[in-house]
Amino acid sequence: MKSLSRFNYLAYLLIVSLVFAACSSDDEGDAAEPQDPFLGAWIITEAEGAFVDDNVGTTYTFSEDGSLVIEKGLLRSTGTYTRNTTIIEIVLTGDFEFVYDYTLANNQLTLDNQDNDQKFLLTRP
Repeated sequence: MKSLSRFNYLAYLLIVSLVFAACSSDDEGDAAEPQDPFLGAWIITEAEGAFVDDNVGTTYTFSEDGSLVIEKGLLRSTGTYTRNTTIIEIVLTGDFEFVYDYTLANNQLTLDNQDNDQKFLLTRP
């Protein structure tokens, strides 16, 4: 009788172990990464040109729906963006328009303003 109950106990442990193993997933890691590597938050870590000190530390957040949020400290601007394979056009509230040549490589985004000498290197925060 003892061996039968010991067998039931071991069978129960085996079934519970299999259920927990089957239920584990990596969904948490998948949810944090957008499908398009361009999407999400980027922070300016290096800047060239005018207003260098004002731009370093600014966060650009690109959403899938074409909306954009630019933030630094208490300052916040919203707008929209469109892009193709080499150019991003940004229109911020108040009709401020910017056109950047961009590259995305090695988890770094480079924005080179077509209208002035500003160039930004952005990385993930």
